Amino acid sequence: MATVLAVLGLVMVVVGVLFSTVFRPDTTVNASSEAPTTAYFVTHEGVLNLVNEEVTVTASAPNDQEVTVVLGRGADVQAWLHGVSYTEISGLSSWDTLKTNVVEGEDDASVDGNLADSDMWLEVKTGKGEVDWTLQNPDSNLVLLAATDGSAAAPSITLTWERSNPIAWIIVLIVIGAILVILGITLFVYHSRRSDDEDKPEEIEKRRQAEFERQRRTDAPVRRTIETTVGGKTHVLPSRAAIREARERGESTVTVDGQNFETGLIPIVKKVREVEEEDLGSPSKTENTDNSKK
Repeated sequence: MATVLAVLGLVMVVVGVLFSTVFRPDTTVNASSEAPTTAYFVTHEGVLNLVNEEVTVTASAPNDQEVTVVLGRGADVQAWLHGVSYTEISGLSSWDTLKTNVVEGEDDASVDGNLADSDMWLEVKTGKGEVDWTLQNPDSNLVLLAATDGSAAAPSITLTWERSNPIAWIIVLIVIGAILVILGITLFVYHSRRSDDEDKPEEIEKRRQAEFERQRRTDAPVRRTIETTVGGKTHVLPSRAAIREARERGESTVTVDGQNFETGLIPIVKKVREVEEEDLGSPSKTENTDNSKK
């Protein structure tokens, strides 16, 4: 899970950076048409504000021919061109190419009068070889009609828009990607440390038994002496713990009930017969025997 989050976040960051630099689209749309074969060039309704509310129209013809461009309502332009063949701009084939199609008319059809002299238009622009015209917020029902002398091929058309290039989504993409990367790394570190802290079941059992044994030894009282009965007599001897502690204190002997015991030697309980023989051979026993003889 941590790896997936980190990789996903990294991909988002990379994509965001690429779209903000290498793949960032141009802010200017400059779409042109091929040279028309008809005498008139018309934009379809809605094309002028297709990308932005401001559009610059460039109509150019070779050999400094007289170029005429008029702005009018779509219905008026169609009425003026009734029955005449023309080329129509219907949209964009790409960000740099206009989509066009030829509308075939009647063979014997013709227009009435000069294009620039008609009173059907809202505005007219003329020029030698080229006309540049910037339109602000044109209505969707307005169209442009361009021509030269009405018999030669119409001028080529280029439409230019300035488009906004929002980067808000790119920033959001990069921020979310960075958060996912940080979250993924954090989870990875957390799980790694947790795995290191977790022991195998057998190791846990060994540790538990060792702790239990340590507590048992700690809680058990330390015996300083031990008692043993030999030949009906009870002998009190120092315990191993008492001897060890005395040795650790640097003492060479340890005293129990007035009797000294060497700390370097572990006391050994004598056999029953040896104790009895010592008792029989002791002065008190001999004295008692002599008295009884007397």
